[in-house]
Amino acid sequence: MDEALQMPNPNVEQVPIATYKRDIRKLRTIEFVKASDLLDAKNWIDDIEKYFEMMDCTEMQKMMIAAFFLLGVARQWWQTMTRTTIDITSMTWEEFKTRFYEKHFPRSMREKKAIEFMELKQSNTMTVSDYETKFIEFSRFVPHIVANEEHRIRKFEWGLISHVKRLVVGYRYDTYAKVVECAMAIEENNNNIFF
Repeated sequence: MDEALQMPNPNVEQVPIATYKRDIRKLRTIEFVKASDLLDAKNWIDDIEKYFEMMDCTEMQKMMIAAFFLLGVARQWWQTMTRTTIDITSMTWEEFKTRFYEKHFPRSMREKKAIEFMELKQSNTMTVSDYETKFIEFSRFVPHIVANEEHRIRKFEWGLISHVKRLVVGYRYDTYAKVVECAMAIEENNNNIFF
């Protein structure tokens, strides 16, 4: 049945969808039952898209592979959707993600995460490394805000603790990596001075 739903791409040598499923299973189990934490849905999509980056799948194959890894309640949701609401023969991967997020990662949660990102600042107890980890984690929810290097740099600088920010901003680095490296060096230097 899965092979029958494949849509041919004339530019790609067609690989049976079963081969993709087998290969993905070898790499790591990525089954989705339900979100015990609302971030589980976002993490699952991110994980499965990593595999799609390695494979040259059609839109239909992406959707079918994702649907294959839905289990339990998530599988029941998908079966209900396909029987009553949607025509999967014309569905794109983006449409699948939109519907998946509507169910498993609601807009209210996505908006809450976006606000957390916008308000993210390095606290007195947070290292630059800790701040950067949160910055990266939260930026997944607002890719449009950090869509280019300049925006990412300015948002990161804006959230730094004031004594680090004052020094970093003065350098006007043109890459995010350089800004982070500079902030870490300033922090390390400050720690050496005070201890």
